[in-house]
Amino acid sequence: MATMSLSWSGMISDLIEPPLAAASAVLQALLLNIFRALTALWHLLRYVASTILPNKDRAPRRLHRSPRYISVAEDGQIIGLDRLPPVPPLPPHLGSLAIAGCANLACYSFGAAYALQQAPNAVVGELVVSGGSSGAFVAAPFALGVDCARVMLRLSHETFVHHRRRVGGCIGIYSAGVRGILSRAFAEAAAARGQGQEVLWPVPPGRLRVSVTPYPYPYP
Repeated sequence: MATMSLSWSGMISDLIEPPLAAASAVLQALLLNIFRALTALWHLLRYVASTILPNKDRAPRRLHRSPRYISVAEDGQIIGLDRLPPVPPLPPHLGSLAIAGCANLACYSFGAAYALQQAPNAVVGELVVSGGSSGAFVAAPFALGVDCARVMLRLSHETFVHHRRRVGGCIGIYSAGVRGILSRAFAEAAAARGQGQEVLWPVPPGRLRVSVTPYPYPYP
């Protein structure tokens, strides 16, 4: 009796699995094309809106606070870093650093990473650095020894200034913006060390761990 039950369950499973696999493939293709269509519609609406709406600075207005410790000079350089209080030594037991995601918090994460870089006993390459989603945007340059304030914040600000008149802000171009910032940052860091563009601070195996969300190819 037990053998017969197992054989029947196996037959039923063999009959059900192919239709389920086909339905799953159809649903995946359907969702992919729906999101492609929505993306195309967004680009169309953004283009139409950009021809109607006035060209203006769409960044939110800052509150007027004085004095500011950190500001941006006319040439884009970050000024005021020398006025920041000294960073205490890192705890001797600190062996790893994890940076969470959220693109809107990236500037704060870069500030925290810069503070860690200024610690008197900070040694790039000794910490195990991990970053998830937008946290990987901060973790990678930190692990590679790129200055997270004078380089990363400056380039991020330049990119933001370049796109803040765009209708829709950074929606639809965030990934391209991140790639551009990282490419320029790595090139500047390598040039500052007198090395080739592809040469960066050597990261021992396992010292940098990143996790990002992949999209199916071709990208929607």
